[in-house]
Amino acid sequence: MNDRARQRDISVLKGLLRRRNVPQKSWAGQLSAIIGGTRKTAGKRVADEGILTLRELFAIADHFDTTVTAMLQADFPEERQIPGARKGLLRVGGGLWPCTAVTRGGPPARGDKFVGYEDPSVAQFVVCEAGRSPAGVALEGVLSFNVDAFGTTGPLVVVLDDEETAMLPMCRFLRIDAGFDAQYVKEPEDVLPFLQQPNKPDAYILDWTLSRGQTSRGVIEGIRAADAECPIVLLTGTIQSREENESEIADLVRKHRIDVCVKPFPASIIAEKLKSMLDRQSELPHVDKGAKW
Repeated sequence: MNDRARQRDISVLKGLLRRRNVPQKSWAGQLSAIIGGTRKTAGKRVADEGILTLRELFAIADHFDTTVTAMLQADFPEERQIPGARKGLLRVGGGLWPCTAVTRGGPPARGDKFVGYEDPSVAQFVVCEAGRSPAGVALEGVLSFNVDAFGTTGPLVVVLDDEETAMLPMCRFLRIDAGFDAQYVKEPEDVLPFLQQPNKPDAYILDWTLSRGQTSRGVIEGIRAADAECPIVLLTGTIQSREENESEIADLVRKHRIDVCVKPFPASIIAEKLKSMLDRQSELPHVDKGAKW
C-alpha cells in the first residue's frame, strides 16, 4: 500500500469518526475498540504513522455500516474512479447489479466477452455477456467492469441538475452514507424515462434553474401527472434574488406539495429531508409500507 493509499484510508477513517461526532481526543480509543490492539497502536494509525491492514479495514467498515471498497474510493470524485469508465448495470440472468464499465468507445471487437447497450426500460447503460443482448440495439465493446460498491437497493431518487460537478458528490453521499439509489441526470428530458418505467422513482431532487434558461416547473408538473404523491425536493439559489421566482416557486409549493431547500446546504440535510418525507408517505393508508424503505 503506497503513501497516497495510506493517507486516503486514514482520511476516510477520520471522516467516519467525525460523522459519528466522536471527539478527536477519543479517536485512538474508539479505533482501538474497533480493530483491537492497544490504544498506542491505534494512536499511531490515527497519526498517519501506521498502515491499516485489510482486516482492520473490514472491521472499520463493519462498525460504520459501510464497505471496504467504498472506504478505499471515498475521496475520489465518482466520475474519476476508473479512467474512461461509465456507470451502468450488469445484467446477470434476470437481475441487474450496479457496475462501473470501461468501454471500447465503439462497437465490440472479436473476442470481447461482454458488450453494453443503452436500455430505455431502465434508463441506463447495461452490460451483459456477448450473445445475450437484445436484438436491434447498438452495442459497445466492454473491456472490463467491476460491480459497484455504491449500488444500493434503497429508495430510488432521481437527481436533476445541470451542474454536474456540484451534484455528483451529493449523489455519492446519498448512495454511500444515506443508502439511497441516487441516479443523476443533467437535462429535463432525461427524467421522462423514469416516469415511464414500471417501477417509478421514490423521490426526486430537482434544481430550479437549469441550462438554456429553463426551470424545473415543467418537470414538476410532469412528475405530478404520473405520480401524485412522490416526494419532490426543489433546490434553489435564486429564490431570494428574483421576486418572480419566489412567486412562481410558492405557487408550485401550494399546488404540488413540494419541499424547497435553499442553497448552499449539506448533503446530510437533503438525506434527512428525503427520509422524513418518505417516512410520512409510508404512513398513508394507500401506500405499501413494505416497499423499498
